[in-house]
Amino acid sequence: MARLMDYESVASQFDRRYQDYDYSTVEEHILKFISGATSKAILEVGCGSGHWLEVIAKQGYQVAGLDPSEAMLRLARQRLPKVPLIQGKAEAIPWPNGDFDRLFCINAFHHFTDREKFVTEAFRVLCPGGGFLTVGLNPHTGLDQWSIYDYWPETLQLDKERYLPTIKIRQMMRRHGFTKCRTFVARHILQSLPARETVEAGRLAQHVTSQLGILTNEEYNRGLHRLVQDIESAESKGITLKITSDLRLYATAGWK
Repeated sequence: MARLMDYESVASQFDRRYQDYDYSTVEEHILKFISGATSKAILEVGCGSGHWLEVIAKQGYQVAGLDPSEAMLRLARQRLPKVPLIQGKAEAIPWPNGDFDRLFCINAFHHFTDREKFVTEAFRVLCPGGGFLTVGLNPHTGLDQWSIYDYWPETLQLDKERYLPTIKIRQMMRRHGFTKCRTFVARHILQSLPARETVEAGRLAQHVTSQLGILTNEEYNRGLHRLVQDIESAESKGITLKITSDLRLYATAGWK
């Protein structure tokens, strides 16, 4: 049975990621992707707290959002009170055929239960010439190095189950009618932070990322215990242990 992140319980902390990490290159790619949109609206599936919709709305575009979490949508509605924000599933988008010029999802595709059905729905609600963009990890490349994978080894296997290789995403998109499908690196995260400060600041709390959020309490606490032990061992030798990230977020786009 697939493990699911409980966004109802973590909604209040969700936007912290935009304060702690630099998403400027992702923003640049999103704005470039929507730049050719004309009279149609732009839909984000898995819109969460509405962060990306707000970025786009400030550029003068008409936007709409879909998310299964009511708690997340409450945050989005506070941010965007006049925007259509609907609670629902990616596999059953509640808008008519051809209603949107662009559709995108950021760090959300891996959460969808039936991704084939979602891609079918994405194609349906886009107008001719419309574009679809998804951004997320690809743990199948073997390129990424991440302390979370090291201290919580369950997370790497779970991510390989949750995330499709980008080549399979492109194949899926082509099966359902998309053309000119391509993948590129939207963000390369290179970071090294003092481990003790990172833990004490709550940046490795279980709610911060879905990799940790889908672990059992026992799995999470076991990894945290390993990390604290290594921090203390390093400090006893006068060494500052670092939490490192060398990750790539891949964008995959296609056109109707």
